[in-house]
Amino acid sequence: MTLSAYAKVKFNELDKNYGWTKLFELFPASVKVLDVGCSSGNFGKTLIKEKQCTVVGIDINEDDLKTAAKNLTKAVRKNIEQDDLSDLGTFDYILMADIIEHVIDPISVLKKIKKLLSENGKLVFSVPNMANIANRIELLGGRFEYTEFGLLDETHLHYYDRIEFEKVMNLAGFKVKKYNNTIRDVPKQILLDQLKKVGLNASPKFIKMTNDLDAITFQFIGVAEPLNQKLSAQATKVQSTTPHDFVSQKIDEMQEAHNHDLEELRNELKNQKQAYQNALEEKQKLNETLDAIKNSKGWRILTKMYAAKRKTKKIFHGK
Repeated sequence: MTLSAYAKVKFNELDKNYGWTKLFELFPASVKVLDVGCSSGNFGKTLIKEKQCTVVGIDINEDDLKTAAKNLTKAVRKNIEQDDLSDLGTFDYILMADIIEHVIDPISVLKKIKKLLSENGKLVFSVPNMANIANRIELLGGRFEYTEFGLLDETHLHYYDRIEFEKVMNLAGFKVKKYNNTIRDVPKQILLDQLKKVGLNASPKFIKMTNDLDAITFQFIGVAEPLNQKLSAQATKVQSTTPHDFVSQKIDEMQEAHNHDLEELRNELKNQKQAYQNALEEKQKLNETLDAIKNSKGWRILTKMYAAKRKTKKIFHGK
């Protein structure tokens, strides 16, 4: 057996639209975590280092687990669908990052996992969104092509939009409480070009739909809690910290920076205008002072004295 394709994935805290960054934000400090499909344990290693969590990882890849054993509190070979998990104990948080779409029977697996949650325990998940606008456009063009990674990963056994995912979670006895999704939208001009290729024109309603959260979400990332009678009876609105439109968010950031620079230029221009106005006023004051001097009795006497001096000089020197 060799290392899995996920073994070398690293945490990138600088990318705020990165799946692991979004997942990391959902964990409090000092909790006990079960990382299902932990691979080499790089994510759990970050939880241990940055949030002082206890992290137990399970996986089926023995080579990955050798590395995970060094990175995590504990690493165990377990097949989540086939093996008994009861000997692992209970956990405050269970992480299933890009796992649910890979198992044969997700509802049974989720029910199995739920038994490992301690009181008030939570499930943190990430699942790719089949209904992302990029997939919708590709299907309009008659294409459905599997890839090594991503939304159409060739190892996926199930595909979800938000409604189908929440349905599966409910059937397994969970309620999604919060989303912190990653975003991958398609710029408007590219949408228009792709539609044009298949003979379609975009109405304002269609463009609005392409900016909907269900269309621009790349991964559903969030927190779910076990359902109970109290939760079932409540119509609690799901929280979401997902930005509405990642590309537009970047544009907004650029626009904000532009506006900041523009405001600074405006302030500088205002200051220059004020300095110019102050100079004009100072000039006016000097002119008024000069006029006052010229119109004063002393100036008139002084002027006559200089005139007489020049006249006398001319008489005596012939100049």
